[in-house]
Amino acid sequence: METIFLITSFAPGPVWLLLFFAPRLRLTTVAADVLIFGLAALYAAMVLPELPALIPIIASPELESIRALLATERGVVPGWVHWIIADLWIGRWICFDCLRLGVPHIVRVPLLLATLFFGPLGLLSYLIVRAIRLRAAPVPFYSIGQKAYEAQSSASGVGSTPH
Repeated sequence: METIFLITSFAPGPVWLLLFFAPRLRLTTVAADVLIFGLAALYAAMVLPELPALIPIIASPELESIRALLATERGVVPGWVHWIIADLWIGRWICFDCLRLGVPHIVRVPLLLATLFFGPLGLLSYLIVRAIRLRAAPVPFYSIGQKAYEAQSSASGVGSTPH
């Protein structure tokens, strides 16, 4: 379990660096998705065999039962993997949503750092920035895909609006 803890603690580092400094590279998307998938599979392998013991604790949570679970390797390591996956997925979403909305790099990186180190605080910060950005200049949800569709459609002579 110590090895799993160490690997899952440091394996996301290169992906975070890609999110910070090279978010437009296809490698960034692929690396983030592959790592999140791999960590989720690892999490499933650790949690599924423990489901009979976990379901009663989760179905009727009490502070003492959660504290007791997290005081064991079988509780804390999967919990850590869960937190790593969540922070990375949220960071991935923040990064790519910032690009879509035109949020500057100088704003994006501190948001990602806050997410990396303090998860929900980074998410809350981004949701505030996002609300301000969208209020200032609303961006249609499908704007990027629509532009690509329109460019492809006009080149092929097909109508510019999807049916």
